[in-house]
Amino acid sequence: MNILLISTNTCNDPYVVYPLGMSVVTRVLLKAGHSIKQFDLLVTPEANALDKVVNEFSPELIGISIRNVDSVNSMRENDHFIDNVTRVIKQLSTLTSAEVFLGGPGFSLIPEAILAATGANYGIAGEGEQAVLALIEKITAGQAVKQSISRGRIHIPGGAFYDPALVKFYNNETHMIPVQTKRGCSFNCVYCSYPQLEGPCFRPRDYEQVIDDISYLQNECGVELIYFVDSVFNDPDGNYLELLQLMRSRKIKIPWVGFISPYKLTGDDVELMVETGFCWADVGGDGATDTTLKALGKQFSFDDIYNVCALLREHKVSVSNSFMFGGPSETEATVHEGIANILSMDWVTSTVFPGIRIIPGTPLEKIAVKRGIIQQGQSLLDAVYYIEPGLTKAWLETTLTAGFAGAKCCIFPPHAKNEQLQMIHKIGFKKFRSLM
Repeated sequence: MNILLISTNTCNDPYVVYPLGMSVVTRVLLKAGHSIKQFDLLVTPEANALDKVVNEFSPELIGISIRNVDSVNSMRENDHFIDNVTRVIKQLSTLTSAEVFLGGPGFSLIPEAILAATGANYGIAGEGEQAVLALIEKITAGQAVKQSISRGRIHIPGGAFYDPALVKFYNNETHMIPVQTKRGCSFNCVYCSYPQLEGPCFRPRDYEQVIDDISYLQNECGVELIYFVDSVFNDPDGNYLELLQLMRSRKIKIPWVGFISPYKLTGDDVELMVETGFCWADVGGDGATDTTLKALGKQFSFDDIYNVCALLREHKVSVSNSFMFGGPSETEATVHEGIANILSMDWVTSTVFPGIRIIPGTPLEKIAVKRGIIQQGQSLLDAVYYIEPGLTKAWLETTLTAGFAGAKCCIFPPHAKNEQLQMIHKIGFKKFRSLM
């Protein structure tokens, strides 16, 4: 079967991201004997480009990957990425009779509402490798129910098909290509969708295959930096240490970035990470005080965040962090305390967000219902942000603006330095770092 897969993500906030999910599904479909064409709206944005692909490829089925629903930035509330998906589906309807299914992490967050809003024929929520094959089998047999959603089952994750042309484009744009080493998350952060999307425990891939992916990207595609896009790279089960030891034994070293938790990270761990190329940590702090960290479901304190950031600095690892204000248990006093805490880490680039995007199915949704911020069963396709009762969005934004005024280490509003970040990635993080 000719299957056209389309990545509709055109968001460059703060930089463009390789469509890894689409590449994972491509690998499965190719292995099953299907003919696959990947089309990326960022790579080929011309108005008639999609028309040309459809006319030349003649797809029998079309899959659309949705990475994000919006920018999760309360100061950009008009960001509504699903409108672009709807536009693409309408365009496709004028070009072909092929049916359309939706998938991807953005779709999986609010599948019923997105399927209804876009008018697609089918949807796959959750992991798509097995679900997409089952859906195709039903479609071929005439058993698929229109406007239905298939639920992907949890299994050991596989790898991606890295399209050389896509890799070249994103490597030129960001000098950074994503690699996933495991799925799932055993942490219980109240706002986070990873446990419901990928399961409540960490499931590692075959690490020999991960090493093969890294070697291919480094040696065949000239990739200079990889991003381990696991929910948390340094999982408490220690799976990541097995990967790093294998990288060391196979003499694989490449500059890499990852989401790093401050939870029980030691100096020995960091030394092994640096030995394999660790150069930049995206630290998952999120709460800026002990009070708000506890309310967010974190298992560490602000001192832990501070100490891990200091440890990384000692090992010459660049550090970025993100913090959210206005969540459960936030008060005017904790806002001011949090500002002071963040400013005390002036060697860390911290991006600050007012309010927390409420995602269906998370504990935060239940808290928001209990606090009267949303109604039970309310559609969250249009973004709603949690701001603790007693605070207002206006006060929060004004206070954060004043608190971080002139602070070179802090980014507020969260989109304030997008152009600079895009420039850094365009130059290449490795080269940019050498110039500092």
